[in-house]
Amino acid sequence: MKKIILCIACLFLYSNAYPACTNQGADPDGSGTLWESADATQAEVSACVSESSNGDTIQIPNDTSTWTSGITTTKQIIIRAENYTATPAGTEGSGAATRNVILTNSLSSGHMFTFTTGDSYHVGLGGIRFNQGSSDGGVVYFSGSGTKPPKIFDCNFHDIPHRSSPAEHVIDFSCIGGIMWNVVMLGTSIDVVGESGLLVKSPKAWQSNSTMGMDDTNGIINLYFEDSTFTNLGIVPDIDDNGRFVARHCVYDGAWAETHGFTSTWGGRHWEFYDNTFQITSLAKNLANRYFWARAGTGVFTENEVNNPSDPGEYGNMYQLNIGDNTSPGSYPQDRQPGGGWEDGNYVVDPIYMWSQTGARAYTYNFANGWDAIVVLNRDIFVNNGAKPGYTKYTYPHPLRNEIEEQETPANTIQGIQISNLDVTNNPIAWNRTDNLR
Repeated sequence: MKKIILCIACLFLYSNAYPACTNQGADPDGSGTLWESADATQAEVSACVSESSNGDTIQIPNDTSTWTSGITTTKQIIIRAENYTATPAGTEGSGAATRNVILTNSLSSGHMFTFTTGDSYHVGLGGIRFNQGSSDGGVVYFSGSGTKPPKIFDCNFHDIPHRSSPAEHVIDFSCIGGIMWNVVMLGTSIDVVGESGLLVKSPKAWQSNSTMGMDDTNGIINLYFEDSTFTNLGIVPDIDDNGRFVARHCVYDGAWAETHGFTSTWGGRHWEFYDNTFQITSLAKNLANRYFWARAGTGVFTENEVNNPSDPGEYGNMYQLNIGDNTSPGSYPQDRQPGGGWEDGNYVVDPIYMWSQTGARAYTYNFANGWDAIVVLNRDIFVNNGAKPGYTKYTYPHPLRNEIEEQETPANTIQGIQISNLDVTNNPIAWNRTDNLR
C-alpha cells in the first residue's frame, strides 16, 4: 500500500512539474522560438512568457478563457492565436470577424497585456478575439521609445462599452510608432458622446520635424491603422501628446477621432486620413456632429468618402472636420494651434489640407469656441484647393506587415536599411498612465 501511495504521489508531482509551455521549434514566421501554451488561461500564457526570450513567438491554441489579471513583460515577443486566417491587404475595412481564441477581459484595472518596445524585435498581438466584460480594464498597453514599432493584426475587439474615466483605454499606444491592420473594433456607445477606446501618445517630441507621408522614412515613427473597421466606438483614436497618426483603407462607422490640444501637456502633432470611408449606419449620438476634431497640430484628408449619417440623430449632419480646442484661442500664431507645426527648431505655419474627396460631407468643416479668429482659410487650412505641396502617401500596405508572414529582418534594420537613433529629446512630458487627459 505504501508503494502504491508513493507511486501515486510521484505521478502527481510529475504531472504538476510537466511544462505548461511547449517548445515548437523555430518560428516559421519569426526570428526565434515558437512556444505554445497549454490553453488560453492567463496562467498558461504567462508560463510561456516566462519561458520565452526576445524574438520569440507565443501561440495560444483554440480555446476560450476569462482573465481577471494581466501579463506585463519587457520581452520583445509576439503573442498570437495558433489558428487564424489572415485577411489579405487591399480591402477597405476588411478586418477579422471570427477568431478561434476568445479572451474575455474581466480586469478591474490595468491591461491584459503590457509590452515595452525595443530595438531588436517587434512586440504585439495577433489573431485573437477580445470580449470586453463589465470591467474597466484595457486589453493592451504599449510603451517605450524602441525603434521596432508594435503590431496588432487580425484581432477582434468586441462589445466595447462607453469608456469614461477612470476606465483604461482598450488599446493604448504610448510609444514610438505602431502598425494595426485587419482589426475589427465593435462598440456599444451609440447613445452618448463616447470617450476614447484608443489612445495615442509618443515620446517623439512635438517640437521636431513632421514625419507625414514619406517623411516617415522607414515607417517607424507614425502609428498606422490599415484595413480595419471601427463601429459605434466614440473616439478612435484620441491623438494626445506628440501623437502622429495615419488611418488608411479603414471604415469609420459611428466612430470619430481627434487630436488633444491645450488641455494636455502638448496635444497631438499630426494626422493623415486617406482612402477611408466615414459613415453612420445606425443612430449613433456619440459623434457630436464631427468625424474629426482638430484641437492642435496639422493633417491631411484626401480620397476619403465622407457620408451623411443614415439617421442624423440629435446632432444633425456631420462635419468632416471640427477645428479648435475647447479653450479660447490666443493671438496668432499660437504655438501648436490647428494649422501649425515645427521645422528645424522653429514654429512654422503648416496648414491642414482637404482635397480629392467624395461623399455628401466631403470638405465640410466648422470652428469651435472662436478659433476662426486665428485659423484662417487659405493660410492655416486649404479646402478643395489642391494637394498639400510635397506630400506623398507612405507605402501601402505597410512593409512591416510582411514580417508576420516572412522572416524577421536583422536587429536595428528595416529591409536592410540602417535605422538611426530617434530624436526623443527636448520633450519634457512626464509619462504617467493615470494622467487626466481632459
